[in-house]
Amino acid sequence: MAKIRSQIVLSQYGVAGEPCSGVVFMTVLAPSFVQRIFVELKQDDVKKTCDERNTFRHENDPELLTGGTKTQNTLINTFECSGFVPNVKTEYAFGTYSFSFMFTLPPSFPPSLIVPNKPFKSTYSLHPIVYESDGNRFEGTSCDFPVLYNYDVPEQVPVVVSKMLGKMVVTVAQNQMGYLQGDDMDVTLSILPNNSNVKEVTIALVGVYNEGSSCIKTVYNQANLKIDPINPTIGQSIMFPISYTTNPSFITFTQNYRHFISVKCIIQGILNSTAETCFPVKIIARKPHQEMIDVYANYLGVKICPNEVPTFCDGRMELPPQYPTTIKDGVEKVQTLDGRVLYLNHMNRTVSNVENGEPLIDTVYPLWKSVLLPPGITFGKHKNKECVFDHINKKVIWNSMFDITPQALLSDITNPCVSIFVLEAAGLKCRNASSPPAVYAAVVGGDGKMTKSKEIKSTEPIFQNVEFNVVPEKNRRNVVVYLYDKRSLLSDELIGSVDIDLSKLPFPSFIESWFEITNSPFGDEAFTGKVKLKIGYDRYPHRITDDCKTIVEFNSACFIPYYPPTENMVKQAEMQMAYHKKNLTEPYIISSNGTVVNTTFDLSRVIN
Repeated sequence: MAKIRSQIVLSQYGVAGEPCSGVVFMTVLAPSFVQRIFVELKQDDVKKTCDERNTFRHENDPELLTGGTKTQNTLINTFECSGFVPNVKTEYAFGTYSFSFMFTLPPSFPPSLIVPNKPFKSTYSLHPIVYESDGNRFEGTSCDFPVLYNYDVPEQVPVVVSKMLGKMVVTVAQNQMGYLQGDDMDVTLSILPNNSNVKEVTIALVGVYNEGSSCIKTVYNQANLKIDPINPTIGQSIMFPISYTTNPSFITFTQNYRHFISVKCIIQGILNSTAETCFPVKIIARKPHQEMIDVYANYLGVKICPNEVPTFCDGRMELPPQYPTTIKDGVEKVQTLDGRVLYLNHMNRTVSNVENGEPLIDTVYPLWKSVLLPPGITFGKHKNKECVFDHINKKVIWNSMFDITPQALLSDITNPCVSIFVLEAAGLKCRNASSPPAVYAAVVGGDGKMTKSKEIKSTEPIFQNVEFNVVPEKNRRNVVVYLYDKRSLLSDELIGSVDIDLSKLPFPSFIESWFEITNSPFGDEAFTGKVKLKIGYDRYPHRITDDCKTIVEFNSACFIPYYPPTENMVKQAEMQMAYHKKNLTEPYIISSNGTVVNTTFDLSRVIN
């Protein structure tokens, strides 16, 4: 089984010439170093043998002598997802992550070719491709990519063309060569000399699909014209309304569906014969009002529903949160988990114990990931997705605009060392209501191999001498600390992880902090708890006894814990409640009416 799966969810699509956008959801099943994600646009041609042959007299209609091609899927273009820096690789733990993409097709890009009840079709599809840093390629699940309209421009040049129809000369005059769906096509027909063996001609707007010497015809509109055997037909005006369900012209290297004004008659004699000649015309599908879009989509059997959210997202594809009203002029009043009241000044990165007071020398500004951002800008989290709080303009955006280059690389250090000391953990995931996990920590080193610690059987393990020294490649963005539950008969189960982002950790630095274990942004992992780490990011390995900056724990409106109300998450909360009740301890999370909350996070600590 592939260790990376992916699928696409479209948010805006359907019109060539307008932006098309969507999201690739990547599900990681084992630690992976992902470098880039692409979306391939393919044309999918369906061709079948045609029974209706020689519908037109090819010797009189050279426009119809087009060659057929084999059935195939053709790569049209490749687009890259945002969120990646060239040559920077990112380690992803078990979970589901999202990556957006956007592109605009050329205005004349052919819309999908779907003629109901006809044995041919040309549609489009998108295919996600995930590349690991070692070159491994993982193809995901493709999705249909309907293109119903474009912004092609009709040719406005008048044209007059004459052709033979049996022994008659047929002249068709058009005021333009191209028309939009919904237009009225006005043509002028002249026939001379008249043929006494022809009593009537049929003029029609037809679509013609060609494959080799075979063709399939679709009649969209037609009219019959009586022929006077004495007086020639001169300047007969005929108007065809072009409905909004008329298929547009489709001409590519692999398929073609052309439109013609067909003039056809029956030549009477001992053996009646049929003659037909055709005049080319182009039909363009231009985006109309919504009601007609729905009519056309239903006619084609295409589902057009932008912004449809898949069920596994659980409402997590929403807008960023509102800016917290509890933060005044960039100053946030918070309460630490040990009961102290502090004022965090996000403008100048200081901490004080009174409003507008002097900065505390012995207290580190706790949003250490944000010190590399411009003043007044801080990182936060909303529903396990990283966002950015702009305290100057009082708004919140998703984090997609800031550099993700490792800080050591920016300092021209090509061989930094990341020292990780795992101290303790709390509130970890239970096996069941009576069994704690057998926890061990692990990291993937610079050589790509995983190093593990000894296991401790507890939901609140205190680790002894668990140290990892990682010398990451210069382009490695992060190091992930994994917590596994050691199983004797089954495969070891991941019960949580902490992402040490080297693009946000100042270089050099040595800190001690609790790190919340969260689910991936769109995952269903049911991870809980937190882990206390000492992390050094320097030119040399640190020792556990070295002086470090201690980060205080506090409740903030910028970091509200989120546990998706999935069945797995609720079940895990119920197991933890039963386990801790049995052991007379306080659970880390509880469940009530399908909602899971963190017992260590008290909204009353987010002080007005």
